[in-house]
Amino acid sequence: MKKLLVLLLVVLMVSTAVSCSPQIAPVPTELKLAAAVGDRAELPKRVTRILLEDELGYTVVLREAAADTAYAALAEGELDIFTDVWYPNQKSYTDEFVPHQVKIAGDLSDPTTGIYTGADQGWLIPKWTRDNYNIDSLDDIATLKPGDDLFDALDRDSDGLIDLIGGEVGWAVVEIIDGKIDYYNENYDLDMRQLVATLPGSHNEMLATIKSKLDAQEDVLFYLWTPHHLFAEYADALCDEDGQILWLTDPWGFFSEPEATDYYTGFPGATIYIAYRAGLEDEHPDVVKLLERISVTIADLNAYCYWESIVKDGEATVEEKSEYARQWIEDHRAEVNSWLAGL
Repeated sequence: MKKLLVLLLVVLMVSTAVSCSPQIAPVPTELKLAAAVGDRAELPKRVTRILLEDELGYTVVLREAAADTAYAALAEGELDIFTDVWYPNQKSYTDEFVPHQVKIAGDLSDPTTGIYTGADQGWLIPKWTRDNYNIDSLDDIATLKPGDDLFDALDRDSDGLIDLIGGEVGWAVVEIIDGKIDYYNENYDLDMRQLVATLPGSHNEMLATIKSKLDAQEDVLFYLWTPHHLFAEYADALCDEDGQILWLTDPWGFFSEPEATDYYTGFPGATIYIAYRAGLEDEHPDVVKLLERISVTIADLNAYCYWESIVKDGEATVEEKSEYARQWIEDHRAEVNSWLAGL
């Protein structure tokens, strides 16, 4: 009887201790992942999601976000991962948030550590405008005056300023283009602020305006980047016989630093990285290790852009986009397995 009482007392003490001990909350296994709108962002976003879910067992919620909202959301813990960091375009954001509130899966000083690198950007006019007016440089644009046929054709709203189409709100490039124009005014015998007006808008608004001009074979000045399906859809208008994009050269070469004058389009090639919120590396080190290893090529992205926008005519379903990404993973299985090793 005494042994039985002692045993019951021990059981009671243990159960009481367990019930009074602080409960450790489980680390959440749901991850919130965001990327931009547009076909160029789809493949990295969907490959990342599939690997996190199928290989590491997480639940991933996809969102869309522009850079200005994505960094703030990462800093506040409302997002976990952002797969569309364009650098150095977004240097103002990385300077503000990295590394204390936001981390980069890679090294911003080493383009080989990004998802992909060598994304070009610049200003364009269609080939017929080049041929008809002998224009191939921003210097040629700067010599135009109201009353010139090309000036008036590019001044769509007749406000006395050439319209530059492009620069999606929230992606830093609007501020960069404005800074470029101010730099031209201050350092050269130009008054570009009184010559060119940048017309930013949403991605879809920009595309609709540009495509309507190209379809009608009208003159238009616009900003664009690679990878982008317009270079496949309108290759005859935007590329030479060898498939090289006919960027307008920028003789002044300013990007975001006055000393950065060695880029013939006026913009450096961009590298795209994955960002994640600070603290994720402690909660889910396997996730961060995977993010640091994921990579695709410009050729992969060009192929995806062509498939979604040309083959599928912009009407691919979510299921079809995911199936494309799954097939890409299988086609690159050896490389993908190396990313997953040790996780």
